[in-house]
Amino acid sequence: MTADETATPGERPVAEFPITVFLVDDQPMIGEAIRRMLLPEADIRYHYSANATEAVATAEKVGATVILQDLVMPGADGMALLRDYRANAGTRDIPVIVLSSKEEASVKSEAFAGGAHDYLVKLPDRIELVARIRHHSTAYVSQLQRDAAYRELQALNQRLESTQTQLLQSEKMASVGQLAAGIAHEINNPMAFVSANLGVLQRYLQSIFGILRAYERLKQVLGAGHPEVERINELEEKESLPYIRKDLTTLMPETLDGVSRVEKIVKDLKDYSMVNEAEWQKIDIHAAIESTLNVLSHRLNEKAEVIREYGTLPEIECVAFQIKQVLLNILVNATQALEGRGRITIRTGREGDQIWFSITDTGFGIEPEHLNRVFEPFFTTRPVGQGTGLGLSVSYNIVKSHGGTIDVESTPLNGATFTVRLPIRPERGEPAIS
Repeated sequence: MTADETATPGERPVAEFPITVFLVDDQPMIGEAIRRMLLPEADIRYHYSANATEAVATAEKVGATVILQDLVMPGADGMALLRDYRANAGTRDIPVIVLSSKEEASVKSEAFAGGAHDYLVKLPDRIELVARIRHHSTAYVSQLQRDAAYRELQALNQRLESTQTQLLQSEKMASVGQLAAGIAHEINNPMAFVSANLGVLQRYLQSIFGILRAYERLKQVLGAGHPEVERINELEEKESLPYIRKDLTTLMPETLDGVSRVEKIVKDLKDYSMVNEAEWQKIDIHAAIESTLNVLSHRLNEKAEVIREYGTLPEIECVAFQIKQVLLNILVNATQALEGRGRITIRTGREGDQIWFSITDTGFGIEPEHLNRVFEPFFTTRPVGQGTGLGLSVSYNIVKSHGGTIDVESTPLNGATFTVRLPIRPERGEPAIS
């Protein structure tokens, strides 16, 4: 029989995990004899090959659960073949039963040392052969099942750990959000007073400047030699009135601008504090980007020049807070990737029924072997204690829950580009854990 032929099943039902026997022997008559021995066993599949040079590949291909092999074959070393099985990952653990005409104890010992699991003198008794095949094959399949169950349990534990950590992060974000909302509220009230009072003060200054101009006209009427005019001139010089008037013309606009910036920061902080608002709504991505940049301004101003290359975008439907969190995570990642001061370029555009935005940094880049792992939970290339490895994983889940994609391109020492694509009108699902 060839390596692709199987024994004809009898009346017994095929087992859930059928035993697959693979025989390597250079004598076809031995192959036929073994086939006949196994023919009554309905749950045993049989494969035969006279080609020892391809035995390892064939055993893996047919999914052997037990291997039968001779030791002495023309052009092949049976002992070397045993070592080849053990050296190949796909056949390393498959039990091997040696079928040999040699009965010397030294040969048997060498075979076991080489990796054989059992040793039978050919041709063995049919009942004994079937019993040995069943024993070794069952043990092998059971081990495979235990290994598979263990790997599945490991994967499940990792998913549970990831979900638990992301839930903890979500609760932490909620707590931080509540704290930020409270702080923003407390700042907003006094800032409202300051802003209103500065507006009144600006009007008062205009009135005072009007009165000063009236005094100057009066000084001209009285003349330079008038005693009161002299006292006024001395007072103006002592208090540096010309400088005060000049400085106030720039001081008030700068103060009002500073108050306006604080109010904008407070507004953006309140936007980011709404972690429990999981409602879908229409947002302007450019406004979301600017809001995120404003929240990170303290960090970005120190490390990066931000370049904007915006396209024309429609509003998109999304869970606004989550998309802002994606922007925040990628921008923080880009900032941390910079060595010294660098550049971050933000681009946006539209492709059909999707919009996209990309964030490119000029940092140290990502190693090729790490590219396919950057979105894995807990994966980070930073030193212990300097990163949880969850930011990009959370971002990936958020984008996926919105029906979008997130990709990364990078070469070492040449920075990285993260590109997010989102549908303009997505099919709404459950918001991701963020």
